[in-house]
Amino acid sequence: MKKAAFTLIELLVVIAIIAILAAILFPVFAQAREKARQTSCLSNCKQIGTAQQMYVQDYDEVYPLWGYWIPTIQRVNGWKITWVQLLQPYVKNMQIFKCPSDTNDGLNLYWDTADAQDSWKSCSYWENAYVSRWSGQS
Repeated sequence: MKKAAFTLIELLVVIAIIAILAAILFPVFAQAREKARQTSCLSNCKQIGTAQQMYVQDYDEVYPLWGYWIPTIQRVNGWKITWVQLLQPYVKNMQIFKCPSDTNDGLNLYWDTADAQDSWKSCSYWENAYVSRWSGQS
């Protein structure tokens, strides 16, 4: 008696069909993933805007400064505070300052680390310096 089985040609045809379908679907999945990242980025912008509005309400309608220097006595090397750290109490999650599509893996947004003075360089979003002043200097 002969057993029923698939031939090698039939298996290769099925594998080829699966590979063609996968090649067609992978770009669709990539587009869906990028769309999800765009939605997450938009959500981050909304949260940053809400945090900035809360800051403005708490500080008598004054926008947070883009950045200013803390005196050397309080912090080593005249450490710089930026708008990212000023909004930190209002956002609670510093990861909203990183866009999901941003490929910079070296983000350090926490202000209790040695290189926090450069956190504005690693932020995916920027504050308009014409809305808020560049520094605390009058």
